[in-house]
Amino acid sequence: AAVEAGGEPAPARDEESAELHVLTLTLDRVDAFSKVKVSLPKDLRSSDGRHAVLKVLREVERRFADGVPELQHDEDLKVTTAAQEAAKLARRLEGVQERLGGVSLGEEEIAAGLAVLRLRRAAEEEEKRVKRQIREGQVALMKEELRGMRRVLRRLGHLSEDGVIGNKGRVACEVSTSDELLVTELVFA
Repeated sequence: AAVEAGGEPAPARDEESAELHVLTLTLDRVDAFSKVKVSLPKDLRSSDGRHAVLKVLREVERRFADGVPELQHDEDLKVTTAAQEAAKLARRLEGVQERLGGVSLGEEEIAAGLAVLRLRRAAEEEEKRVKRQIREGQVALMKEELRGMRRVLRRLGHLSEDGVIGNKGRVACEVSTSDELLVTELVFA
């Protein structure tokens, strides 16, 4: 009756005088959340549904006589604050520093390693340059060899002066014996 008259809701002193109402509250009215999860009936508008909720709440109070356990944001919800995250990262940093404690490089070791690295890079560059020169030399030799072959094919009449394959050249391409040029010369002679 007090709620219907616009008064503040208050817990009932005994179950018989309890009036059950469904209320809408703002978040500033909530003090804490509980770890206990209860199932509610689908319809709280009926008197039976509201009395079922009352029974469930009385059972929760009976089971947790010392008080209903509150939900802890860091343990239950896995929500961490910036301070907790910083402390965790500091512990990890200490562990890494302990593992690296014996290993430290001075400027002298770094300079010596850098000199060796530079020498290695220079040797790799020289190797690439020499390999490139070898390839270019092989290409030049192959070009010279190809010119000689073309000159022989022109003299034998397999190629025209323009580099077009003639009849003799086509026959030589189709012959698959030991010496194609000799067999073609015998056929055309």
